[in-house]
Amino acid sequence: MMGMKRSPEPAFLQAKGSHWSLRWRQRCEAAGSSARTPQFQWPRFQGRSVGELLLDALMPLTAHHCAYCDYAPLGVGSRRTVDHFRPKSRFRDLVYAWSNLFPCCDRCQSKKGEQWDEFLLKPDEVEYSFERYFICDVRDGLLPNPAANELDRARARRTIELCGLDDPALVLAMRRSREHRKLLPLEECSFRFPP
Repeated sequence: MMGMKRSPEPAFLQAKGSHWSLRWRQRCEAAGSSARTPQFQWPRFQGRSVGELLLDALMPLTAHHCAYCDYAPLGVGSRRTVDHFRPKSRFRDLVYAWSNLFPCCDRCQSKKGEQWDEFLLKPDEVEYSFERYFICDVRDGLLPNPAANELDRARARRTIELCGLDDPALVLAMRRSREHRKLLPLEECSFRFPP
């Protein structure tokens, strides 16, 4: 999970985001408390899916990497998705909030799903940096930084757990990417985690 700087909210989201959020909240309320959350589908804006418009705006912020596991390039070997950091089922008014949306691979999207916790690290937090919370071990993948304070280590552990950053297949992919670093600059590797 590499840090990212959030750009200004896209104009289409400024113009329609509140309206779309209201419609989503109304759909959820109409389903009632005993029913499951209604199926979510991005609306269309000027002939395009809002999800695709969001990906166009979000992808450059992470250099086309997943905001959570850092895999790249999204769309090659992994489907590009937009993740709601705070889940749309529980945070209905944030479903179209620019600060709540991240580009994500389908593996992380499936693993994180509707899970959320106050401890979950957010890659665009002002004080977030990879080195503060994590180390990348060649055998075990991402681990909490042992030099971090207890709160930071707890947040790193919770993020690893909720996003599945300790998944054996992901750790293997990270290991293989590190082996290619001898040939490629860090920015061109599938994962940009520092050694």
